[in-house]
Amino acid sequence: MQFRFDFARFDFEPWRAVLSVLVDGVELSRRLPFDQLVKSMISGRTKDAVSARSYRSLRAQFPTGPSLAMATPVEVERLIAHVTFPEVKAAHVVDAAKLVGQAWQDYDLTPLSGMPPQVRLEWLERLPGVGRKVAASTLNASTLRLPVYIVDTHVWRVIVRTGIVPANATPRDVSMFVTESMQDWDGETFTLFHVAVKRLGQTLCRDTKLLCHLCPLAADCATARARGGVRSVRLPPRARGPWRR
Repeated sequence: MQFRFDFARFDFEPWRAVLSVLVDGVELSRRLPFDQLVKSMISGRTKDAVSARSYRSLRAQFPTGPSLAMATPVEVERLIAHVTFPEVKAAHVVDAAKLVGQAWQDYDLTPLSGMPPQVRLEWLERLPGVGRKVAASTLNASTLRLPVYIVDTHVWRVIVRTGIVPANATPRDVSMFVTESMQDWDGETFTLFHVAVKRLGQTLCRDTKLLCHLCPLAADCATARARGGVRSVRLPPRARGPWRR
């Protein structure tokens, strides 16, 4: 059953503008959708540099969808050994490759762009090891450039700390909240906003040692106000209704 929200949308455009300095000069490198799917599947809870090296090693050995589908999990695990949970991820990658090949023998996921937004997300999420973050990344960060917001741990932490979503909001909730709030944004804007908020979470809004006094979102952040007495310049909307399936 599809999760439905009952909340007042939030205008993220001022945030996008003030955080734009974090993505000045950024040149987005986009992979084909299947390649982005594989990269995202092995990247969870792993540092970007480590997952990037592991992905390059994997694709050097298995450069095509069919070759990856014919690989054994043990072979894949050996190539991605430095990511977190390599054994689990290896099995999921091989199984997902097989299922994609059954749906599209050419491994071209472009037909997803012709599906309704929720349908294409659900199609990807039926693949083993694919949750909302991986599905959103496949659709948005790839050459498809579809408008859906990617929420990783850093992004989730920033958004929840601001107080514009309930403390028990999941990454899936946050992805839907931002996506539905900013229906006029195109895929490129969503990607850059993801990168900007992620960088904010990696630098100022870290898991520990928060630097709220330096944060450009402090005026809109409940955590910053509570910690440093920053006065909000606008009231975030109060979310209503359930936030879980």
